[in-house]
Amino acid sequence: MPSSNFGTDSSDPNNCTAITKREPSFNPNILSAGSKDVVRTLQSAGHQAFLVGGCIRDALLGLHPKDFDVATSAPPDSVKPLFRKCRIIGRRFRLAHVFSRGELVEVATFRKDASNDDSNNVSDQQVAKSGILTADNAFGSLDEDIIRRDFTINALYYDPQANEILDGVNGLADIEAKKIRLIGDPDVRFVEDPVRILRALRFAAKLDFDIEEATEAAIPKYAHLLKEIPPARLFEELQKLFICSYGKKCLDQLLKYDIFKYILPQTQHFLEYDSARQMINLALDNTEKRILQGKTVTPSFLLAIFLWAPVRAWQAHFMKQDIQPMLALHQAINQVVQTQISTTALPKRFTGPMQDIFELQERLCRASRKSALKTLAHRRFRAAFDFLVIRELASDIEPGVAKWWLNLQTASPESRKKLLQDLRSGNSRRK
Repeated sequence: MPSSNFGTDSSDPNNCTAITKREPSFNPNILSAGSKDVVRTLQSAGHQAFLVGGCIRDALLGLHPKDFDVATSAPPDSVKPLFRKCRIIGRRFRLAHVFSRGELVEVATFRKDASNDDSNNVSDQQVAKSGILTADNAFGSLDEDIIRRDFTINALYYDPQANEILDGVNGLADIEAKKIRLIGDPDVRFVEDPVRILRALRFAAKLDFDIEEATEAAIPKYAHLLKEIPPARLFEELQKLFICSYGKKCLDQLLKYDIFKYILPQTQHFLEYDSARQMINLALDNTEKRILQGKTVTPSFLLAIFLWAPVRAWQAHFMKQDIQPMLALHQAINQVVQTQISTTALPKRFTGPMQDIFELQERLCRASRKSALKTLAHRRFRAAFDFLVIRELASDIEPGVAKWWLNLQTASPESRKKLLQDLRSGNSRRK
């Protein structure tokens, strides 16, 4: 990692320095050709433009970036005419999505703090009563943009034309020291956007970095503000935390700082039970393995895992009122989903499959000659069976149920017939 000489104020953009591509720690070839084309196009039109953020951080660490962000002096309406495939998105944070060489590149205009700037329309930057920044479209200069970034390690700007990385906040030094440090006063920056708490924990998990002392000390002070974040945005963060190759580390960070309860409050109450925690750990292990193998992962399965314990508890509650198991399950699912969506959004494209997985657990544990083949043909059978396997490994059901279904799937016609004959019609395999 290159060493740099910086001033003592890590928030002063006038301390900018640069390193060239000759530094052994940085390989610009890791950066996508499409993103570099976007930078060149903007620069050719007379605008400042840089690749910025996580892609530069990851390249310096020898990781392979997946997302590429560009920061530019060009406002969104000036970006759009420069590209054949470009659309302006966002209300809270207006930016451009540019499609270059088959990839999506996010292009954001330099921002600044407009709170003390009378020249900006009040709509450019809006703040809620709690202090949370609800809109940030006050455009500024490169120097102003640097200090509006969240963490020092994400405030590195790469110019592919000059082959230089600009660093005005000691980001290189913090990467070398493996530190997650907010830019500016944590008491201000976490209030502006409490989601930065989740990002700090996620980066610590992903990069195996420590959180700098002042940043860490502010986390418990402002964690409660996560309750004011829109559910749709929290759902996006939930996916980033767990649909990744380091989900278990993210879970550990969330529990360490007592943040998990702000994302999945119903599940929090069941983490002390071995079976619930083991199911979550097994599912996260499986998710990490699939991602590392380049396989797809659906949020529906992980959501089902996280919400299974509260669903089971509510089902038991309703069954005590002499409600039949399947009807009790339907009511339990509705109760848990309605409670969860007050915290994080749960899009229907995910809750539908999740409900199927839950309902199939009843069929899988109550197999009969009449229902078994119908269950086997269900479009969600594979996901439900994988869910059943995790339940059995976590001792949530009696041993042998998952094995019986595995045998049914792989059996010859004659063996399958015998397996089904061993079941009496209506016979329950339920724990």
